[in-house]
Amino acid sequence: MTWKWANLPVPIPHVAGIVLGAVLQVAFEHTMFRSPGWARGAGIVLLAGDVGLVVSSVLTAGDTKVDSPDRPVTTGPYSRIRNPMYVAWGLIHIGTGLVTNGWWLIAALPVVFAFIHFDVICEERFLEETFGDRYLQYKRRVRRYF
Repeated sequence: MTWKWANLPVPIPHVAGIVLGAVLQVAFEHTMFRSPGWARGAGIVLLAGDVGLVVSSVLTAGDTKVDSPDRPVTTGPYSRIRNPMYVAWGLIHIGTGLVTNGWWLIAALPVVFAFIHFDVICEERFLEETFGDRYLQYKRRVRRYF
């Protein structure tokens, strides 16, 4: 199976949110939990699953350029979620906050999600224009995020 490194997503809003959250966490230490053992365990499980979702999504996309596709990718994780890489990054964001007991990382997520959602809406318009009814049928069948 072939795949492209360019399909390995690095959404700037998530990276910025995680970095900003980490900086704020160091500057204004505020933890979510007094005893974060369970949170760390949940975060590790979440991170492991999310990395698996990213890898599966990239492998499923194969040699299709996800930023300018020549065909819609509708198999693998894309058969259940239209944006599995964005979902995985959101959960990676949450998992990182849980593992580090970082309130600021979790607090940054709604702002990050707003930026990501705007990108998704723009991408969907592009896909509708490019693939027409084929994409609209897929869109009716598969949920955007969950």
